[in-house]
Amino acid sequence: MFKKQNVIQYINGENAANISQRIIIPLKQQELQHYFVQDYKKPEQISLDLYDTPNYHWTILLVNNIINPFHNWPLSNETLVEVSKNKYNDIYATHHYLTADGYIVDELTTNDYDTNLLPIPPDVLIVSNIDYEIELNNKKRDIVVIKPKFVKNFVNKYEKIQESLRLI
Repeated sequence: MFKKQNVIQYINGENAANISQRIIIPLKQQELQHYFVQDYKKPEQISLDLYDTPNYHWTILLVNNIINPFHNWPLSNETLVEVSKNKYNDIYATHHYLTADGYIVDELTTNDYDTNLLPIPPDVLIVSNIDYEIELNNKKRDIVVIKPKFVKNFVNKYEKIQESLRLI
């Protein structure tokens, strides 16, 4: 993708891809499909699986509005545990409480539960730090991709717009 980006020049004279530039190409719902990112799968691997080339990995990032894959792409389960251990003193400690309807319990009530001033009702779920991080990471696993029969047309449109921007 970065090879396709316009170049900007830093103050020190070095050139870099202008990754802040975003080209929006409208896609119809029927041109997209849901995809669940398995553990350790990278955009290049998904591109190879879907499009028979790793070179369309950037389309996956683009349609999911992922600017920084190091922060916005799902971590492997193993890496997630390690990152969580660095983030929390105790990954199994309570992060928050959920009601049966899926609502987060307010902070005052949470303090009462944590200090044993109130018993935790049976319909309230304790969510640990690691459970919370797994939930956030799993949300990143549910992405959309361009259906294989539409990806070449998308890439052609993108390249035409990119070329016209270079002429400006």
